[in-house]
Amino acid sequence: MDNVEAAFHRPYKFLKEITGGFSDECLLGSGTYGKVYKGKDKDGQEIAVKLLKSMDLDGNEFARELNNLTKLKHPNIVRLVGFCDEEEKVVTDYNGKNIIATQMHRALCLEYLNNGSLQKHLSDEHHVFDWQKRYKIIKGVCMGLKYLHEELESPVHHLDLKPDNILLDSNMEPKIADFGLCRLLGEKTSKSTMSTVGTLGYCPPEFINNQIISKEFDIFSLGVIIIKIICGPAVHSPDDGIRPIKFVRQVHKKWRGRLRAVPGHASLEADCQQVKKCIEIALKCTDKDRRRRPNIGYIVDQLADTEIYKNDKAYLMDESQQGLVNTLTKELPATLMKEVNVNFVPEREFGRSAFGTDYKEEVKQVVHQSSKQERLPRIGSTLPKDLPATFMKEITNGFSPDHELGRTAFGKFYKGVLPEGGGGMIAVKRLSENASELQGTFAAEVTNLMGLMHENIAELVHYCHEAHKNVVQRNGRYVIEDVIESCLCYEYLPNGSLDNHLYADTMSIIWDTRFKIIRGICQGIHFLHMDLVSGPLVHMNLAPNSIWLDDNWVPKIADFGLSRLFGQEQTRMYTVNVKGYNGYMAPEYLYRGEISTMSDIYSLGMLILEITTGEKNCGYSEDRSARNFVTNVHENWKTNEQIIHKYPSLDPNGLQQVRACIVIGLKCVEADRNKRPSIVDIVLKLNGKRVPMFEQISEGETKPLSNVLLDVYPAQLRIPFKPDKLSSCPLRLTNVTDDYIAARLRAKNKRRYNSEMPLYAVVPPRATYTLVVTMREQKNQSPLDTHELLSLESRIFHEGVGLENADLDSAAISFSNSFKESKELRAHKQEHEMTLSVAFYSPEEATPDRPFWCGIEIIPNKNFSEVMSVDLHPTEPWILTSHKGGDIFIWDYKELEIESRFDFTQRPVYSAKFIERKEWFVAGDGDGFIYVYNYETDEKVTSIEAHEDKITSLAVHPSDPIVISSSDDHLIKLWNWEKGWECARIFEGHSDRVTQVNINPINPNSFASASADCTIKIWNIVSSESKITLSSEHQDRLLCVQNYTSYIHQYLITGSCDGTAHIWDLETETCVQTLKGHTNRIGSVYRHPEIPVLITGSHDGTVRLWDCHTYRYFSVKYGFNSWREWRRWG
Repeated sequence: MDNVEAAFHRPYKFLKEITGGFSDECLLGSGTYGKVYKGKDKDGQEIAVKLLKSMDLDGNEFARELNNLTKLKHPNIVRLVGFCDEEEKVVTDYNGKNIIATQMHRALCLEYLNNGSLQKHLSDEHHVFDWQKRYKIIKGVCMGLKYLHEELESPVHHLDLKPDNILLDSNMEPKIADFGLCRLLGEKTSKSTMSTVGTLGYCPPEFINNQIISKEFDIFSLGVIIIKIICGPAVHSPDDGIRPIKFVRQVHKKWRGRLRAVPGHASLEADCQQVKKCIEIALKCTDKDRRRRPNIGYIVDQLADTEIYKNDKAYLMDESQQGLVNTLTKELPATLMKEVNVNFVPEREFGRSAFGTDYKEEVKQVVHQSSKQERLPRIGSTLPKDLPATFMKEITNGFSPDHELGRTAFGKFYKGVLPEGGGGMIAVKRLSENASELQGTFAAEVTNLMGLMHENIAELVHYCHEAHKNVVQRNGRYVIEDVIESCLCYEYLPNGSLDNHLYADTMSIIWDTRFKIIRGICQGIHFLHMDLVSGPLVHMNLAPNSIWLDDNWVPKIADFGLSRLFGQEQTRMYTVNVKGYNGYMAPEYLYRGEISTMSDIYSLGMLILEITTGEKNCGYSEDRSARNFVTNVHENWKTNEQIIHKYPSLDPNGLQQVRACIVIGLKCVEADRNKRPSIVDIVLKLNGKRVPMFEQISEGETKPLSNVLLDVYPAQLRIPFKPDKLSSCPLRLTNVTDDYIAARLRAKNKRRYNSEMPLYAVVPPRATYTLVVTMREQKNQSPLDTHELLSLESRIFHEGVGLENADLDSAAISFSNSFKESKELRAHKQEHEMTLSVAFYSPEEATPDRPFWCGIEIIPNKNFSEVMSVDLHPTEPWILTSHKGGDIFIWDYKELEIESRFDFTQRPVYSAKFIERKEWFVAGDGDGFIYVYNYETDEKVTSIEAHEDKITSLAVHPSDPIVISSSDDHLIKLWNWEKGWECARIFEGHSDRVTQVNINPINPNSFASASADCTIKIWNIVSSESKITLSSEHQDRLLCVQNYTSYIHQYLITGSCDGTAHIWDLETETCVQTLKGHTNRIGSVYRHPEIPVLITGSHDGTVRLWDCHTYRYFSVKYGFNSWREWRRWG
């Protein structure tokens, strides 16, 4: 030991003495690397002693790295004042013999900082930092990290940077602690600690997904810390996203208000801009792409610039300049927004994923209290929840093989025989030693899991989590290591695990029992994915040996929640490398580590196929083998004859169940996770409900015969019959080829159909096209016993190449001449013809057991004129329509009848809206009048001469007593009904008629207007001046506009007379997409409130659906002969 080492070395005996024998009274805290105690050094100075866990590590390597750490000196780095690295020879028992073993004593002695950790201050609601202190901490942390990354000969990567590891001295100067431990303890140990739940919020995605470690790791953690310092503490959930520019604005606004409230604040503007710069830096640091994160030198320079501006009192910044902000794409924790009172994004706009890989999926959060807890006594209820390791060994006979029940990736199951009065038997799962390092959170996590109560979830009743010393033989010597004995105790289920029964004899389990097991497993997964308040719990280990059966063959899912105990990375290491599990793992998880609820759906699909077929998933080593199993199911279970051969005694209901399970299983194991069904769809399908996605053919499913070009659903059109009512049924055509398919639907009796027969369509490759067949009103004669046949012809349209941007609805008619070719010519072209039957039924025949599906109902009335507007009541099944003839109708779309009719003007009523909270509707007519009626009493409330020309549009504020009107007189007016319908504000600026106004659903105080002057303006209801003017790229007048949100990003969609729709990004104020395809003006645009679909309706008689995110066109035709007919049904 050289002089430097001698000066720093502290004997283990000395450290034990100054910490009171490492007593709880001296304990300061504990972490993933060990416990920290308070003591006094040789000179009387208080120090912090970090006692490291005992590991069998190379002593020379430890000393070398430790020597490097002793040389680190920086005001923002916790100073190392000493260390301990000793071996102690002890006599201990090993396999019944007394041996001499080596016990390692390693510790770090650090300067003691009396203000504790940053986390303690962030969590203290009563301790409020002013901005200067927060900035001082941010700058200090950045300076310390710069020293570690850039100012050392060999850079040090912290890899565990978080508020707990930032300590504050008496002057609130921050100092980084726990640096270099990854090098001291070795890469394997440091990686295992990073998988714990406590630090996941600070780990970048490249590490979670691919275990990439670089200096950008620390930059990501730094960004999260800066956000917490500015905004307050938040849950570690960096995947619930909002758009960053909104976050910056709201944080900036909140701090401006807070600083303005400080009397005599001398540097308000400079401090506000410093806040803004810091939050912008944080957002760049937390970019998902590590290559776009700034280096620490750049960050420090940016902070220094704000200080120069501040000191010179010359830092002025135009609020309209976005600069760095506009380039930000990182999504931030939604929970952080609660700290800055951000209320502009409603709860339903956020999707939450337990592991952050599935952003599109919106999780329904429901408080669900199972009645099971009340019905059944808890197993082993006389015992405490936390049981000692000695007790676990006692009840399992020392974890003997005779008591072994089975094994999974995380450990073995044993039968535990409780002592008399303890409650009988339990199943004890012994987790792998040191599988979890969560000493501080294991009990809390397990307690949460013990609260999960469901009929199909194995009840977790006890646990054990106990640290102790263990002797192992390594490198020719005996070494004492710290180990953790962890056990989970479940209710004992006498029928054992599913894998013990599934393959013994294919037909040993009758079909009814198999279906019962499938339904039970699906209901259990539904509970884990959909019914937990904390969000979906992804199982990640679903296989036959994690499904247990009670004495009534009710399945119960075990091993749930282990991903929360071990962390994602450790879970993946345990499962991927275990023989027998790859066949149940989704490809994206197996090969890329991507985790979502769809991972469980894939595993569930394999289980369903195994249970249904009784055949073994051969994927015990490779995913390819699992795909072979799926292929075999395709080939051998696709016909009724094949199924009946396997289950000879099936009744028709059972046959339908088997087919449903095969379809569900095949959809679940799609390689593309976006094509898999949700657990909600699966449960609905098992319960006999019609679920559209299971009706469609995908690449993984059994292909139709080679001459079939279109998959047609349904094969029989079931049309409801009601006297004097229009009725209809949709016909879905799915192209199963890579060519364009031309189709024609013909009827022998054309007069019976309201749709203009024949109907034509051109279906793009691998796309779905919907025709709606509408029957005319049937007066006296009932058609229920009438046999009607339709003919559907389809053929490959080889000339279809290049039609991607064509108007396919018009092309369908243009290409109809192809069916008039001679038989000789047609013989050389692939085509197909099929006959569809039409069946009528009385709606009274439909029962819960025998539902009839009808996609669209049309409400007819010969006496009303062209529909000018449509509005939907928020709570009643009513549609409000205004008409060119001056009428207002309220329709009941459930009963298909008129609820109310109002005839109060001879002029066209161009717009009408419900005001549900007042039981009113408001309407604007062609003379510029606004009429207000009470729809419950049919009484007129008032009328106002609002404009000098016709009113083109109305909008109702969702909470304030405000109606906004637009007119041909180029004006927009705001009316307050609580002030006697006073005109509270006039908005001027358009040079031609204003065609529509639309209130922003995210910020109701903002609205958009579209005009025939080809501009869109954004207004605030408190100002007569427009905030934004967008110059339209449409070649003709604008007719309609609507605000909508995609991924919490605000957009506008506009439609015009030139037949195009434009998408506008409100943050960049640019047009980002043009939707083409209509051949006439677009009269209405709409964003579906629940699914990501944009809808455009045109006077060419077509309605088009577009993907909100990709803007891809779904080729859907509703069979309307005109835009007027589409508007009639709304």
